Amino acid sequence: MEDKNVKKTKGRAYNQPEHIKPKSKWTKKTTAWVIVIAVIVLGILAIIGGNNGWFKTQDMINGKVELDDYSVLEIDESQVEVTESTIDNYMNNVVSAETTYEDVTEGTVQDGDTINLDYSGVLEGEEEPFAGGTAQGQSLTLGSGTMIDGFEDQIIGHEIGETFDINVTFPEDYSTEDLAGKNAVFTITINSKHVANVPELTDELVQHYSAEHLDQEFSTIGELREYYAENQRNNNLESAILSAMGEKTHVKYYNEKDLADLTTYNMSAVSYYASMFGVDASQYASMMGYESADAYADAEAKRTLDQTMMVDKVAEEQNITFTEEELDEVVTKYMEQENFEGTLDEFKAQSGDAFNFLVRETEVLMPKVMDYLKQNVVMVESPVEETAEEVSEAAEEVVEEVSDAAEEVVEEASEAAEEVVEEASEAAEEVAEEVSEATEEVAEEVSEVAEEVSEVTDK
Repeated sequence: MEDKNVKKTKGRAYNQPEHIKPKSKWTKKTTAWVIVIAVIVLGILAIIGGNNGWFKTQDMINGKVELDDYSVLEIDESQVEVTESTIDNYMNNVVSAETTYEDVTEGTVQDGDTINLDYSGVLEGEEEPFAGGTAQGQSLTLGSGTMIDGFEDQIIGHEIGETFDINVTFPEDYSTEDLAGKNAVFTITINSKHVANVPELTDELVQHYSAEHLDQEFSTIGELREYYAENQRNNNLESAILSAMGEKTHVKYYNEKDLADLTTYNMSAVSYYASMFGVDASQYASMMGYESADAYADAEAKRTLDQTMMVDKVAEEQNITFTEEELDEVVTKYMEQENFEGTLDEFKAQSGDAFNFLVRETEVLMPKVMDYLKQNVVMVESPVEETAEEVSEAAEEVVEEVSDAAEEVVEEASEAAEEVVEEASEAAEEVAEEVSEATEEVAEEVSEVAEEVSEVTDK
């Protein structure tokens, strides 16, 4: 006998009261939709939260970079070319490095000389020097335009050790209003002249320079020129590769810690360089084209990370590695340069994370990555050179066409001139003939008249 309290649903019995309905089913389709919605929500959270700093994915924290295909890197030959003038400039720098200087206390000073002098300026009508108008042991290159007009010119030709007066007038728009447009007398004493002893470029000089300043020694001028040309070409090639890879690098997120470390490191660098120029950090940043020191430090940090993240990505994809021994070898060189007396680990700790990061990325890993990328380089001719050649050929064609046209014009003009001359000649002959006939007629008439007059006279 069938129990009336048991409800049958599609062949299955549920031992439960009639008023309790079965739950809706959780199907695979439902699960798929939930996953899709969850992904969308998480994506929105990542965008909104990432922008506001309260939701971050692992990529946002560790950084993420993507690279376009770099299996072939086309480099313009003009980007790596080293000209003879570039090598000459380097050799001039070698001579400058070997130049010595001395201060002489005798002789006449000339335009272009760097002198040491004392001066004291008094305004017209005053007895005491004006504020800022005196200096002791001042270095001045004559003809440099450092001082107001007339100041340096009046010193030229005087003797070292001489004391004399010069008369000057401050410009009307001089920066110090109290001096603008006023006359002054400066008492000058020339203490000495800074003289450069410029050596001749010889093989002996090259030997001394390379022993003192380079990692390897060279015996001749030619060897040093060849070394520099090869070294500079390699530097130019690496710069061109970095530029080419920069166009293929797409940074999605910067590593948070690396960015923070490098920004702090750059702020210290800004302050250091600013002090060298005698300005504050904001002024130095402005000199470098940035609105503030913070903007400068941040931009430079990101520029560095653009390269290092590219280097890391290539190293990861091409299985390029380095050992701790290689890293320690480079760091040890810095220890020796700074005469650090502690251990290697102490030096690393003292130098900071940013320093260790830069050494690892730029001095250990980057050279290895660069060696790999150089194998992918394909040198191409400069489009500029090709264009110049095309322009030259086109110019030759134009010149040839113009020349041909000119010859045709000259020939036509010559023919026309001949025709004109011939016509003029014929016309002249006709006129001459007519004149001759007329002359004969007149002569004949005159003769007849003369005869008539003669007859009358005879009668």
